Amino acid sequence: TRNVSPFDASLDYSLEQQRILCKHNIQDLLKSGSFGEALALFKAAAEVWPSSPSFGMPDMSVIDEVNVVKSIFLSREEFPDFMGADENNEPAGGTSRGEESEFP
Repeated sequence: TRNVSPFDASLDYSLEQQRILCKHNIQDLLKSGSFGEALALFKAAAEVWPSSPSFGMPDMSVIDEVNVVKSIFLSREEFPDFMGADENNEPAGGTSRGEESEFP
């Protein structure tokens, strides 16, 4: 199991970069079938970044939460340059971002 902390003060990334990293980690967990961990990370991220539309708003409905998680899963954003993606747009030691996936 992964650490479900959305923020790591030991990393040399800005808060915005860590928000992007967290979003990618949620997507990776969803794609790997680790739904419980993905939702725990999503909830923790919503507490760290309460005003970020990436993780919804504090008083949103369950349906809205599901839609935000679905949008993260379906996101086709490129892997951020600051995270050391190679020329194939793959993170160092990670998963490709160009893969097609369907929501289960």
